[in-house]
Amino acid sequence: MNVLPSNLGEACLQQAALMPRHRSTRLSLNDYKDIEETILASINREIQELVNTALETVWGTEARRHNTHEIDAAIEAIKQSNMTAALRHAH
Repeated sequence: MNVLPSNLGEACLQQAALMPRHRSTRLSLNDYKDIEETILASINREIQELVNTALETVWGTEARRHNTHEIDAAIEAIKQSNMTAALRHAH
C-alpha cells in the first residue's frame, strides 16, 4: 500500500529552498540526513491524520479510543512500509 501525503510535495519544496543555489557549494551528509528526516516526519504526520480520520469515520471516536494499541501498531507498519519505499527511491 502506497500512501502519498498531500503535503509531501510541500515538504520537498521547503527543503529544496534551503539547498545551496551554486554547484560549487556541496551539501554535507548531515544536510541530506536533515532533509530526509524532515520529509519522513511530514509523511508520518500525514499518515497519522489520514488513519485517524478514516477510523473515526468508520468506527467513531469512542471505538478509536478503545483500540489504540492495535491502531498504533497498524500505523507504525504503514510508516515503515512508506519509509522503506521512500529510501529505496532516494538511493
